[in-house]
Amino acid sequence: MLLITADIHGSTEALKEIVDIAASRKVEQVLIAGDLCPREEPVFASLLSRLPGLVLVRGNSDASYQFAQARIHLPPLVRTLSYQGLPITLTHGHVDVPYTVGGIVISGHTHIPHLKKDADGTLWLNPGSPSRPRSSSGATYALIDTEGVGIHRLKTHSPFLYHRFKSS
Repeated sequence: MLLITADIHGSTEALKEIVDIAASRKVEQVLIAGDLCPREEPVFASLLSRLPGLVLVRGNSDASYQFAQARIHLPPLVRTLSYQGLPITLTHGHVDVPYTVGGIVISGHTHIPHLKKDADGTLWLNPGSPSRPRSSSGATYALIDTEGVGIHRLKTHSPFLYHRFKSS
């Protein structure tokens, strides 16, 4: 299972919630789609170290000095990976990123949760934000497992947007 979040903006409280969810759900990897805005506080680094298989991309609010002070390598703007053979493109919201048709494109930036499959079969996912939500859904994150993709409210952990993968 993958846990996806974005737009933490240096919130230790939101990061702690994500760490707790990752542990309780036994996720394999955590993907952060930009605007982590790390703090140099030891507790922030400690929380990051508890996220399994952490994959980061840089967002528009992520400054290189923040990563240097926190002693974290500056992440790239785009990452590609796969989960259960499904290609995934991770970005913060940069336009014109290359992606695999029929895969999943994950972005952040808007702080608004979004999940939609387009005509070519590509699934577009924005997990929202656990710290600065800009929608009536409140603070959110997403989970991807072998069954599908769901966006969950941080406080209730109930999915309110869901896409089921086709069964084979």
